[in-house]
Amino acid sequence: MKRLLCIITAIIIAVSLIEIPVSAEANTLKLNRSNVDIPVNYYTTIKVKGAKGSVKWSSSDSNIALAEPVGESSAEIIAKKEGSVYIYAKADGKKLKCKVNVKPSLISVSADTVGLASGDSRMISVSVLGSKDLSVRNSNKNVCSVTLEKWDNNSVNIKVEAKKDGAAELDFYVKDHYDSTAVPVSILVDSEGMLMAEGDIFSKGDVPDEWENITPLSSRDRKWENDDYKKYCSEMQKIIGEYDHGCEILLYSPEIGELFSHNTLEYVPGASTIKLAYVYYCCTQIEQGNHSLDEKLEYAEKHYYGSSGKIQFYEYGTEWSVATLIDYVLRYSDNVAYFMLLDIFGEDGFNQMLREWGYGTIQLGERTFPDVNAEFLKMSMLKMKEKSSDGQCWRIAWNALLQSERIETRKEISGIDLAAKFGSTYGYYHEVCYIGGDMPHVLIIMTGVEGKTRSEAFIRKVAVCAENIVNSQKV
Repeated sequence: MKRLLCIITAIIIAVSLIEIPVSAEANTLKLNRSNVDIPVNYYTTIKVKGAKGSVKWSSSDSNIALAEPVGESSAEIIAKKEGSVYIYAKADGKKLKCKVNVKPSLISVSADTVGLASGDSRMISVSVLGSKDLSVRNSNKNVCSVTLEKWDNNSVNIKVEAKKDGAAELDFYVKDHYDSTAVPVSILVDSEGMLMAEGDIFSKGDVPDEWENITPLSSRDRKWENDDYKKYCSEMQKIIGEYDHGCEILLYSPEIGELFSHNTLEYVPGASTIKLAYVYYCCTQIEQGNHSLDEKLEYAEKHYYGSSGKIQFYEYGTEWSVATLIDYVLRYSDNVAYFMLLDIFGEDGFNQMLREWGYGTIQLGERTFPDVNAEFLKMSMLKMKEKSSDGQCWRIAWNALLQSERIETRKEISGIDLAAKFGSTYGYYHEVCYIGGDMPHVLIIMTGVEGKTRSEAFIRKVAVCAENIVNSQKV
C-alpha cells in the first residue's frame, strides 16, 4: 500500500511538470494597433494577429468611424467625423478593441523649439493630413511674427521673424478645433544669438511613423464602382470630349468621396463664384461680433458695377442693411451688394482666411474677381453648408443659395434642395452646387464659352449625367 501511494505521488508530480501545449495563436491573439489617430475622410488598416478563423468587426459608433473587413483577419478603419470610438474585433471567442481618435487633421512640425537672434527669421515646416484649415496662435506677438507661405501638397512653410528678446509659444491647429489638434512650438529670441536651434529646420522633416499607413479615402479601392457607375463615368468623359471649350467638372459626395473629376486644379477666371467664399468670411465676422446684420451702408457712386443684380437700378443714397446685401450677393449675384460688403468688411481679413485655407494664390486686390478652381469652390460650398444652420447670418446666406437665380442645373434637377452660385465673365461661365437628398453631393461645372454666352446644353448634360453617377451608388 505504501509503495502504491509512492507510485501515485510520483505520477502526480510528473504530470504537474509536463507542459500542456497551448495554441500559439491563443497566446498571441491580439490587434496590431491598440490606439489609432486618424483625420476625417482618411482610412487605415488594422489586423488581428494569431486568429485561427475569420474575424467579426464592429464599432461603438459607426457615425464617427467604422471597420470594413478586408480578408479574414484585417479591416480598414474609415474615419467619418470627429470624435473617439472603439473598434472591436471578435476572433476565436475573444473580443479585442482598439481606440480610434478621429480628428479634423493630424499636424506635425519640423522643430519643437526654435532659437533666433533678434532680427532674424527662420522657416518651420508643418505637415498636415486632413483639413488644411490651419491657424496659428501666437502667445506673444511682441517677440515674433508668423507668416504662412505657399502650400506644397500636405506641407506648408511657416516664416517666423524675431522682433525682440523673449519667449513665445506658437500653436498650430485646425480652425475651430484647437483642443483636439493643437501642436506647440517654442520660440526663443536672444539678441546675442546664443539660443540658435541646431539642425536644419528648413527641411520638411520626417512625418510621424504612425502616419505611414493613413491614406485619403479618395485613393481607396473603389468597391462601389459598379457597372452603372462605370457606364455613366464613360458617358461623362464622352460629353466632355465633345465640348468645344475647356472645362472643369467635379462631383463629390461627403459620404463616399470624389465620384468624378476632370481638370479640377486649373485656375481660371472665377468671376462671381468668389462671392461664395466672401460671404462665408462676412458671416464669420458677424459671428465673432465684429459687425451686425442690422448695420447699414449708403449706396454711393463708387459702389456701382453693372451686369448682374438689382441695387444698380436704385438711386444713389439709398440705404441697405448687411442682411439684405448678403442675401442679394448670393440670390441675385448682385455686384453692387458685393462692393458694398467689401466697403464694410474689407479684403485683408478675407485674404488671410484664404491663406489659412491653403489658397494664398487667391487674393483680392486690384482684381476683386480673382482666378479660382473647382477644388476651391468645393471647399467653399462645403464650408458654407457646414455652417448653414449655425445662426441667423448663416441661415440667410444658405436660404439665398437655395433660391439663387439664373442656375442652369436647376432646370434638370428638381424636387430636392439645391443650393447654387454661378459666376460669369467674358469667356467663362461656372456653377457650384450643393445638391441635397438621401445622398448629398457637390457638383462643380466650370466652362469656357464664346463671349458671354453660357453653354446651357453642355451644363444640362453634365448635370443629368452627374445625377446618374450619384444614383448608381444608391443601389
